[in-house]
Amino acid sequence: MSIEKCENKVDLLKKLHQNGYDKLTTFLTYPAFDKDNVKDHEDNVHVPSKYLELKDSYIYENKEKNIYGEKFLDDINIDNGIVFIGLNAATRDTQFDENHSAFQTMHDANIKNNKKHKTNDNFIVYSVYGSKAYGSFAFDIIDNFPKNTISRTTIDNLEKDIMNTNFDYPEEIKNLNNIAVSDILIDNFKKYYVPAFISLIQMIQPTKLICFGVSAYKLTNAIVNSTNINSHLSKDLKVIQVPHYADQGEQGSYEYKKEKILKAIK
Repeated sequence: MSIEKCENKVDLLKKLHQNGYDKLTTFLTYPAFDKDNVKDHEDNVHVPSKYLELKDSYIYENKEKNIYGEKFLDDINIDNGIVFIGLNAATRDTQFDENHSAFQTMHDANIKNNKKHKTNDNFIVYSVYGSKAYGSFAFDIIDNFPKNTISRTTIDNLEKDIMNTNFDYPEEIKNLNNIAVSDILIDNFKKYYVPAFISLIQMIQPTKLICFGVSAYKLTNAIVNSTNINSHLSKDLKVIQVPHYADQGEQGSYEYKKEKILKAIK
């Protein structure tokens, strides 16, 4: 995978597709979001639970030829200096296989045609809609977790001569919440996850990495601080933590999550 900054949106999408990363990354664009239907009968903010996956008809003008749709190209934003980082795809792994549609990370899909469903996408879209964060590039650090194996797509397409990394923070991995850590997972971090993280960041060249939740924040900091990633960027990265989109309790409200994201993107 090239570690050079992409020239434009089409160049980025081409490189992501060529290297299999269109299956492992996304953009925070939600065309099915109804901005006029975000309050309940008591006038409290409550976005109706709704699957907000990115449909092929929105992403592509011609899928077979990888020609992307005009609205999709207009919506994605790679010039705002922002990348959003999640930890893993644990709650979405049923839709992650070699045949699923592109850019579905952080977009729940109703693959089982469930009438009753729970999705946290409504928290994300409510927080970013109408701001410069809308359309931002995003990805999870850990791919296809909890299977604990790197996807075949990533292995096949991650170049052997990609930048070596001195990532040496296994304690940051061992201390992550709610994750069963194994030697295989730690080994995959050094061989695949960290080099892929570095490559994606260098393609986008952001100035801010906004992390959903404390675990993604700690791990992102560990990667940035233990590698030479900043030496290949025009500006040093600023790593910022915001509430996880699935947080409950005091940090679980729409208003609280939106406030923290708007503060982070200033």
